[in-house]
Amino acid sequence: MTPFIAVFLRTLRFMALMLNLFLPGFYVAITSVNIDISRLEISLAAAAGREGVPYPVWIESMLMLILLDCIVEAGVRLPRSISSTVTMVGGVVLGQAIIQANIVSNLLVIVAATTALTNFIVVDYQMGLVQRILKYFILIGAGILGVLGIVFCFAILVICIARVESFGISYLTPIGPGARVRSRSLGLLGKSHHFSLTNWITFGKGMRK
Repeated sequence: MTPFIAVFLRTLRFMALMLNLFLPGFYVAITSVNIDISRLEISLAAAAGREGVPYPVWIESMLMLILLDCIVEAGVRLPRSISSTVTMVGGVVLGQAIIQANIVSNLLVIVAATTALTNFIVVDYQMGLVQRILKYFILIGAGILGVLGIVFCFAILVICIARVESFGISYLTPIGPGARVRSRSLGLLGKSHHFSLTNWITFGKGMRK
């Protein structure tokens, strides 16, 4: 795989990781606590979509995320021959019924669906399970303190991860200030490559294939 494609895929996965962790909390923050930081059009659209919804934003967000996790777990437990059909039909039918019953807003369904999709972009399944738990933690912080709560929860996560060690080496070694990286670039981007004519020719051959 050429370095261009590898860097693109890694960047896409990290963006999906950030969306999965912070998108539900950010939605709760800008629609219930820090309403003044978003554009007026976004605030009006969110308020119009929540017209008739009886629950606070963080409660309906929690209910929607729990429902999506239940659908995912049902798809994992069911046989492969019917799991995709059941989860798709269940998600569409339940989503439409929940919206028509004014239990959640339309915008929240989009946020929840995006969160569910980005959870599967991460390669490691165990890491995906950790993300499913951490997004509730950040959602609670956003419901209490808004954007400040998201920053506070993110700081707690960084501190906890920095204290984790694997075989005596810190988990954040590739990106820390005293990083022991064996290449000339950050561990997140992999090894450094000279952008020479040879690399461009190799990249062109890979695109033609």
